[in-house]
Amino acid sequence: MEMRILNLKEQGKEAIEEAKRRGLERFEEALKTVKPIIRDVRDQGDEAIKNYEKKFAKIPCDYEIKVSREEINEAYTLVEEEFVEAIRTAIRIVREFHEEEMPKPWIKEIVKGIKVGILPRPVDVAGLYVPGGRASYPSTAVMTAVPAQVAGVDRIIVCSPPGPNGKTNPHVLVALNEVGIREVYKAGGAQAIAAMAYGTESIPKVDVIAGPGNIYVTAAKHLVSNIVGIDMLAGPSELLVIVDSEVDPEIVALDLASQAEHDTLSQIALASTNMKTIEDVTEKLKLLAPENTVVNEVVERSFIAVYGDIEEILDFANIYAPEHLQLMVSNPKDYLDKIKSAGVILIGPKTPTALSDYCAGPSHVLPTSRCSRFKSGLSTLTFIKLMHYVEVEELNEEIYKAAIKLAEVEGFRLHAEALKRRLKL
Repeated sequence: MEMRILNLKEQGKEAIEEAKRRGLERFEEALKTVKPIIRDVRDQGDEAIKNYEKKFAKIPCDYEIKVSREEINEAYTLVEEEFVEAIRTAIRIVREFHEEEMPKPWIKEIVKGIKVGILPRPVDVAGLYVPGGRASYPSTAVMTAVPAQVAGVDRIIVCSPPGPNGKTNPHVLVALNEVGIREVYKAGGAQAIAAMAYGTESIPKVDVIAGPGNIYVTAAKHLVSNIVGIDMLAGPSELLVIVDSEVDPEIVALDLASQAEHDTLSQIALASTNMKTIEDVTEKLKLLAPENTVVNEVVERSFIAVYGDIEEILDFANIYAPEHLQLMVSNPKDYLDKIKSAGVILIGPKTPTALSDYCAGPSHVLPTSRCSRFKSGLSTLTFIKLMHYVEVEELNEEIYKAAIKLAEVEGFRLHAEALKRRLKL
């Protein structure tokens, strides 16, 4: 493995520009692939979903799209009791976090006679996408369903790809059932996103679609975002770890490798003020990479080591704007105020990204591809509209006259007349 080192002091802007070059690879190609799938589901409904599941997952077309109560009950016989207890722990912690983040309504008089405020209201129907098929992601079921529930959404549906046996992954079904979600549909990929956006005979049209997926799922979300709300266009997993000379190189290497484990397109980066630490971590990473072909490919393709002083590294971190940022340095809270862009900040050596992937509290659905510069992770706000409230209890002549003047300047005569009539001008 050749170590790519970006020396911030020597390379400066050049190093930063190189590290910024990442995003949704092959996205334009994926959009072209997905367009006809979305059109077919919109026009043909359930029939198109079954045809695409047969094509992509080799599932016979005669299956029931909606998961039955019997299949949910059967799922419990296929998972370990320890898993059920683990998922209950995750649900409890994730729920407590999202209950704290819920926006509060408020109304107050900010100028004499005029009350304004914010009234949070949940969407009516939320559609969640939980990846599946050959793999199992029950944690995503928790990380998407719990925020929607806490937000107060009346109807929450889930689409998840069926496995080769035509059934939904039992771990996902158990996780959803423990959360309290029983409306689950066997549909994956772009066809699932299209079904939730347009509605089919079996799958209802939703107001918001949330949840991660591969590039085709992301492309589909992009294409339907003009008719339905989406959480974000999430790409492959990303991690930047900032360390100093006091860190244990082995746990840093494990943290980097664990995020590389997600996908061959994952992006991992290490930053340190100490070159010896960079070399030590890299040596440990070399030992881990051959054990896993996915990790090995990520390390070979995208691993970046960044060297500089702490101020340079923090500036780099804000421009890099990673999905996950681990601060594994002495007194990490001293630097917290200087971090402006990250999906989640993980403080200290006892806080690995792997913990936040499962049950630290915040949702693990986070902005990637530098989108943390302007986007937050999935939360209750993903499923909530903030309605503005205005009430004039007493005519305020100063405010009215200001509005009249602005209406006249913009050429809206009837706006001005509507205001003048109330002042009897």
